[in-house]
Amino acid sequence: MKYQLNYICQNGIDSFTLKIIALCFMTCGYMAAYSSEIPIVSVCSSILHLVGILSAPLFLFLLVYSARYTHSKIHFLLRLYLSAIVIGLLECFLKVAYFDNNIGMPWFNNILFTYFYTVAYIYLIEALSKSNYRLWSLLSIIVITVIPNRLWHFIDHTIYFQSILQYNHVLGRSLLDVFFSNPIHTEYGLHFILLGIFLYFAKNKKMQCIIFIVFCLFWPTLYFLVSNVKFVDLHDILRYIPHMVIYMDFTQWFMIFALPFMMLYNGKSNNRYKWFFYAYYPIHRNILFLLGHVFV
Repeated sequence: MKYQLNYICQNGIDSFTLKIIALCFMTCGYMAAYSSEIPIVSVCSSILHLVGILSAPLFLFLLVYSARYTHSKIHFLLRLYLSAIVIGLLECFLKVAYFDNNIGMPWFNNILFTYFYTVAYIYLIEALSKSNYRLWSLLSIIVITVIPNRLWHFIDHTIYFQSILQYNHVLGRSLLDVFFSNPIHTEYGLHFILLGIFLYFAKNKKMQCIIFIVFCLFWPTLYFLVSNVKFVDLHDILRYIPHMVIYMDFTQWFMIFALPFMMLYNGKSNNRYKWFFYAYYPIHRNILFLLGHVFV
């Protein structure tokens, strides 16, 4: 065991090993979120929740390297987008099969859309440096940010539109989530997407680690200010920012403990069982969700 730890410290870990570690953390998080009614899980659900927080930044960290060294940027973007759609359609089907008319109620967030928008913004920002693509890149950034948000607002707040579609409004709202997820309201929100962008454009891993530390420590600092600074009512300001509740949860800073695993990454890519990770994400959380309902 000591020899193995020394070997890991000296040689680091490749992308496949880091994905397996992140996958284990993710499973712990979803066990706490969806299966806390199971007696053996309820005992340690708080610990499992904290462990689960580590998975998203680790996958984001690996996503940045994949975006940088992929053989085809277009194929990589399409893979993320189509995988997110397949997962969304699968869960729409399961909502109809198991929960009848609750199709319009969000079942799960789909973090693949968060990763998709992260990569899309990265490539468009890169294209801004090329004079031939500058205008198109800027317009594309505006379009993918504004259009889905306006569609969401139109369907959610247009009474006339809802009255015409009636029940189909619920279906339309769910399908909109599947095909045109709103980047402002994706899982972890624009804050997390911006973290991925900064990690991508960082010059080296040392700079990436500094950026990640600042990101993690910013939220408890903000929490402290909101709780203790009386002359500025930050609550009224922050509550209008999507997903701010997640980051103002004082446990969210725990993601800083993903840092040692990032530092151990040796930069070596390993694409073994690539599709396994895409499949595991929706399958395991649906199973855990249904198991949790059995014990309710």
